[in-house]
Amino acid sequence: MKTRSLLILMALILLLISACFSDIELRIRNNTTAQAWVSINGGEAIYINPKRTHSAYFGSSQIVKLEYNGYHMFENTEHIDLTNGNSATVSLEPNAGAIKIHNSSVREARAIYFSPANQNNWGADLLSGVLQTGQNQTFSLTPGFWDVKIRDSHNNYYYYPNQEIILDRTRDLIFFAI
Repeated sequence: MKTRSLLILMALILLLISACFSDIELRIRNNTTAQAWVSINGGEAIYINPKRTHSAYFGSSQIVKLEYNGYHMFENTEHIDLTNGNSATVSLEPNAGAIKIHNSSVREARAIYFSPANQNNWGADLLSGVLQTGQNQTFSLTPGFWDVKIRDSHNNYYYYPNQEIILDRTRDLIFFAI
């Protein structure tokens, strides 16, 4: 009986000690309706589904560098203070909308430009590489109305005026050139 009581007491002490050294949890909630990517302390990008949470665990108190972006939010960096040993939750909120351009043309798209609607103030080419037939690419934009200009592989330009970009939504645009 005495041995059993001693074992129970030792188990309780070990349980108490292990609770003192538990990991610190950082919960990252993607509150957008699109994909998000995060990098913790410069590590590899972690994909978080829409409306889902990713947890990361740390063995000691620290300040964590959190870099994130997504189709419905612009790139940002935050420093999360976990120095008090408590867990924390970060909520990634939408601050952009998106346009997904599908190339349904027989020609490659070589450049894609955006301008606020009716302003003819075209920014830099935002296409990364070449958009082949059957491919698509998504661009994050500030909500509002935008004009889209696409240059094909024959240096022809195609205009899609007044495309409405809505916060936390993705608009589909079909590029078709004959």
